[in-house]
Amino acid sequence: MWRGTTHETSSETRRGGELRHLDDAFSVEGTFQNADPLRVRLNGVMVRERRDRFRPPGRRDNDLIVKTRYRFGNEPPVERLHYLEKEQALGWRGDFFDDVILSIPDLQHDRLHLRVQVYDLDGVSTDLVKTIEKFSESAAVLFPQLAIYAGIATLGADQLVNLVNNVDQHDEILDEKITFELSEPRTRHKLLQPGYFVCFRDEPVDGHLELRDDCRVLQNGDEYTDASYAVLEFEKDHDDDSKREIDQRVAKLVAELNGKRRSSEPALHFLRETLGVYSQYKKLERLRELERKRQPRKRLTRRENELRAELEADPILEPCIRDADDES
Repeated sequence: MWRGTTHETSSETRRGGELRHLDDAFSVEGTFQNADPLRVRLNGVMVRERRDRFRPPGRRDNDLIVKTRYRFGNEPPVERLHYLEKEQALGWRGDFFDDVILSIPDLQHDRLHLRVQVYDLDGVSTDLVKTIEKFSESAAVLFPQLAIYAGIATLGADQLVNLVNNVDQHDEILDEKITFELSEPRTRHKLLQPGYFVCFRDEPVDGHLELRDDCRVLQNGDEYTDASYAVLEFEKDHDDDSKREIDQRVAKLVAELNGKRRSSEPALHFLRETLGVYSQYKKLERLRELERKRQPRKRLTRRENELRAELEADPILEPCIRDADDES
């Protein structure tokens, strides 16, 4: 079950506040629109359950994994690993490898599908956990779909990918899906809007729910302790990090190439679009290279001149060439 509250902070509106249903527009920033930047963060997870069915005598803590999955429309899903640690006591967890679930400069879809998973693992090796911690800042860990391509021999890529892909075979603490939409308030759609969103394991009993300044949930003024929950933050902003954007896109491609989804025309379109953009970029790069070679005291070969003319005549590249000429 999901609830949300305002994102703004001011003298009149503090961070947090009453948690409301998601078909209600609760942000004065307004809902997201196409072309808006979007960043989604996982602020933290409150773990209230011990779920290990095979707990050894005397063991009272969880071997904890926290991961998310997102996709837009019919695009392939992107897996994100945020946390993996053995023997973790109950309570708040927010010291993630990376708290960003996704960050894009240009929202182009009407639906965002999101899944938050927190599990107690069975039989995960200490060596694997230590290795993942060692490489926790690498794309191979943050985007596990890239692990088998990372070339890190000691990472145990097969083990990592198998663990992430089959996490739901372990002991569930929290596993919730939701679809956010660009829509109008009060239409029963869960609105994609700036704010804080709380994903509860269980439906809280009746009572006033609010989010405290430290992202803890209160119920009728007291801390909510009935079940686990996760707190996410949606912002009209994005990280100016081209590497992250590329990693996100590559992870989508790898998901499709690995057959994680059924073959479909939208997925095929995504692959064609991505590779098409790359192809046009390489053509433009090649044209610039030929232009530089035409400087005084350098001459192009006959074939290089023919290729330059072909590239300049490309109808897709033509606007880019014209704009560059205008700027010069």
